Amino acid sequence: SPVPLPGSGSLSRESTGGRSSGATSSSGPGAASSLSLGAGSGLSSGTIDGWFPLYDTLGGVRGELGISVKLNFIGDTNPFRDSSAGVQLFPFSGLDPGSGYTISHVFGFVEELVVADDPEFDWQGNFRQARTSHETRQTLMYLLDASVRRRMCKKVLEMGGNAVLGYYQNFDMEGDSGIVARTFGTCVL
Repeated sequence: SPVPLPGSGSLSRESTGGRSSGATSSSGPGAASSLSLGAGSGLSSGTIDGWFPLYDTLGGVRGELGISVKLNFIGDTNPFRDSSAGVQLFPFSGLDPGSGYTISHVFGFVEELVVADDPEFDWQGNFRQARTSHETRQTLMYLLDASVRRRMCKKVLEMGGNAVLGYYQNFDMEGDSGIVARTFGTCVL
């Protein structure tokens, strides 16, 4: 059954032998977006389809954009890529028995920390417009989010795990010291 995601989409797990029939949404602005992922024999595919809000960092929602994207994930076959594919992050500390997931081994606590200079406190920030400085900070936080998650997931793979329970991530704006992205959880198999 679908589990609501933040916003107007939904997430559903289907087990159809490695293939998933993509969920579609009604067309037109304001219609709900949907996400359908398949689970199976190493192959998963899904479809992201619907109307998504266009967001301005200072002005809020400014419109909507209709998008339909089909995803095919075959596996992580390139050993030289900086990848942590296959690690699942769960924000809760236990798994529902009806979810189909089981814990066979608990490895322990895993954490990661990444620090970057805050563009708001850069000397060039005095000459930039507020919008440019704000968008630069938003882009940096987006990149820090991906970086800290990827580095933590690589640690999980090195420990022998494939999931993190109690996953938590936060950002600290420390002024002149920069922006600190922290993440932690419990590595499990």
